[in-house]
Amino acid sequence: MLIGVLPFAVAQTKTSIAPSNADCLKAIELKDTVFGPTAPPEKFGTQLEVSGNDKKSLYYIEQEHHTVWYTFKCPCSGQLTFDIVPESKDDDYDFLLFKFAAGKDYCGRIASKEIKPIRSNIARNNKAIKSKTGLSVAAKDSFVHSGPGNGYSKFVDVRKDQRYYLLVDNVYTGGKGHTIKLHYKCGAAAATKPVASVTKPTITITKNDTVTKIDLTKLDVGSTLALKNINFYPDETRLMPESIPELKNLLKVMQENPKLKIEIGGHVDGPSMVHDRYYQKLSDDRAKTIFAYLVNNKVESGRLRWRGYSNTQKIFEYPKTADESKNNRRVEIKILEK
Repeated sequence: MLIGVLPFAVAQTKTSIAPSNADCLKAIELKDTVFGPTAPPEKFGTQLEVSGNDKKSLYYIEQEHHTVWYTFKCPCSGQLTFDIVPESKDDDYDFLLFKFAAGKDYCGRIASKEIKPIRSNIARNNKAIKSKTGLSVAAKDSFVHSGPGNGYSKFVDVRKDQRYYLLVDNVYTGGKGHTIKLHYKCGAAAATKPVASVTKPTITITKNDTVTKIDLTKLDVGSTLALKNINFYPDETRLMPESIPELKNLLKVMQENPKLKIEIGGHVDGPSMVHDRYYQKLSDDRAKTIFAYLVNNKVESGRLRWRGYSNTQKIFEYPKTADESKNNRRVEIKILEK
C-alpha cells in the first residue's frame, strides 16, 4: 500500500502598501531586485502628482487611479530593465519612470512637469503576456501611448548610484497586486557618458549612408532646410550614429561655399503645451553641438549662428513611434547669406 502526501495550497502573504505610498514623497525604497507580490494599490494618495493630461499623451497617464510610487538606486553602471508582473492578467498597469535630479522639492517638480518621465508605457494590458509591462532590451520605443501597443518600453542606460522614481498605476478598481523585478546588466557598453555640447563628436562612420542634399541654387536667403539624419538620443545632446555622415556633408558645403552663413536651429520632442527652461536649454545645447563641430573643423564662427526652438515647432504633435519622436529631435539650417 503506497502512502502519498497530497499537495496543499499555502496562502502567500502579500507585501503591504500603505496609503501614503501612493505619494511620491513616501515612495517605497526598493532595496532588492524583487519586490512583492504586493497588496493592490488603492487610490492615489494625498498628492495628485500626475493629472489633467491629454488622453493622447505619449508621456503621461491621464491621471492617477490606483497608484504606488517606488524609488531605487542603481548598484552599477550598465543597462536597466524591469518587469511589473500583475497577480491578475485582468489588471492594467501603466508606469512612468523619472530620473532623480538634485534640488529642492523633487516631487513637486514632477507634479509641475519641470521634471518629466524618461520612460513611460501606457499601452492596454496584453493578456497574451499575462498583462506584464516594463522595460526590455528588445523594445524600440522609449514611450508607448495608450491603446493597443507593446507592453514594454526601451531599456535605460544607467550609472552607479543614480536614483530613479517609478510610478506604477493600475487603471482598474479591485486589483490583485503585482511584483516588481529589476534587472541590471552591469558594464553594458551602451552606458556611456553623454558627449558635452561643446565637444567634437567622434563616432565611426558607416558606408553608404544617405545625406540631405543641400542645393544652394534652390535655397534663397531665409530658406530653412531640415537635416534629415542629424538626430539626438532622448533628453541628451549626444548624437545618434547616423548623424556623423550628415555632419560631414554639412561641413563640406560650408568649406566649398566660403560666403555661406547659416543659422543652426535645435529642436526637441517635449510634450505639447509644455515650454519651459529645460526644453529651451536642451534645444540650445543641441544647436551648440553642431556649432561646435563646425568651429572645431575650422569653419569661422562668424559664419554661424545657433538658436534653440524648444518644442515649439514639432513635426509630429503627438508622436506615436520612435521614428516620429526622433524626427522631432532634429536640426535645421537657415540660410542667412550666400
